[in-house]
Amino acid sequence: MNNTEFLNELEQAKQLARSGELDIALQIFEKLYAADNNEQNLSLIYYMQNSLKQAANYSKAIEIGLVACELPEVWDSIRHNTAWCIYFQYFKEKCELPVEEAIEWLEKIKELFPPAPGLHPLPLSVFSYINKHPELSPALIIQLCSLLDPQKLEMEPVPAKDGKYSLPSQREKYIDLLSKAYIAAGNYNDCLELCQQTLNEPITLTPAKHIWLKRRIAICHSHLGEEEKALNEMKEILLSKKDWFLFYEAAQIAFNLKNIDEAVDFAIRAALAPGEIENKIHLWELLKSILFQLKLFDKAIEMLQLIASIRKFKQWSIPQSLNKELNSYHISLDNLQHYKELFSQIRKWLPELLTNDAEELSGTINLLLPHKKAGFISCGKESYYFRTADCQIPVDELQHGLKVKFILQPGFDPKKQKETIVAVNIHRE
Repeated sequence: MNNTEFLNELEQAKQLARSGELDIALQIFEKLYAADNNEQNLSLIYYMQNSLKQAANYSKAIEIGLVACELPEVWDSIRHNTAWCIYFQYFKEKCELPVEEAIEWLEKIKELFPPAPGLHPLPLSVFSYINKHPELSPALIIQLCSLLDPQKLEMEPVPAKDGKYSLPSQREKYIDLLSKAYIAAGNYNDCLELCQQTLNEPITLTPAKHIWLKRRIAICHSHLGEEEKALNEMKEILLSKKDWFLFYEAAQIAFNLKNIDEAVDFAIRAALAPGEIENKIHLWELLKSILFQLKLFDKAIEMLQLIASIRKFKQWSIPQSLNKELNSYHISLDNLQHYKELFSQIRKWLPELLTNDAEELSGTINLLLPHKKAGFISCGKESYYFRTADCQIPVDELQHGLKVKFILQPGFDPKKQKETIVAVNIHRE
């Protein structure tokens, strides 16, 4: 085949590909590619590879691309196309490669298409592989993240299709994955540096992400023996976020500091906050230790019974140490009440243990907002904001005029950006 014939057939194949007749176009491309030395014709390779990619024949596109990439004058477009085909073939959907092979292909993507701002196959491949392989060890996640250049990752959150919430940017995904892996691997100094650097940089994060980064900072300080710093971070977080496990973590830090009064307050707030009783088993263990230290032995034994009941009725293992403790107080597993019944009794005296003068008040629900996620309680001349998540009453039973008891605690109004006083631990009068 002379050069004129080659160019004519190449043009014919290009026209067929543009008109969507990929099968016929690829037959011509493959015939031309099989001819002598045409595996070095970059124009042929470029158009053939594009057609193979459109036909989702990524393995063949990778094959001819890798051969072409050995040529010193290979086009960047062919190198980049090959990298994208590796992403589509091995990472976009199935993502079934063993980790050793996955790392080899990821390194090949990085070699073919060095990190650059904008849409890029390397971060997409890394994030996809990590998300589809929850069994990966922290060390492997750290290794995979090290393939990325965080300065080249997109920094703006991605608008969601429904327009309500933004999705995290690539930079935020990287920070989230790496900081979690650092904590799991015990690399607390690295995690601390990453989270603090993130909060000090002009990166737009999705809502509440800064709170979870602060939480990781607190966890790192605690593991590094800097309990005072950890507790200060937790107190700042609790001004705007009231999840039970955050109160629990603050209680654990305060207990480590032998600050029993604060440990009690945080632990009780964790106990009274919404959350499944069985999910709070480590909180009950902490409260048991606190109550024994306060020499409130009857209440500590009730907490011991609650712990044992959860393990019994959830059919979890009973540690030997727990069995020994039960025997020392002549408590039989066979005679234990269900943990929900035990907690309903315990809940009655929990508010009494609050040591920061948090008096339980009486009031009436005078307004429920239309979405039923919040409302206001009138108490004398005052009216206090509350979230239905802080109620011990089912949402569908909340109504105007319902008499309730509650306590007050500092809150934070994110819209007005100022501290407030809110009603929490709300239950029927």
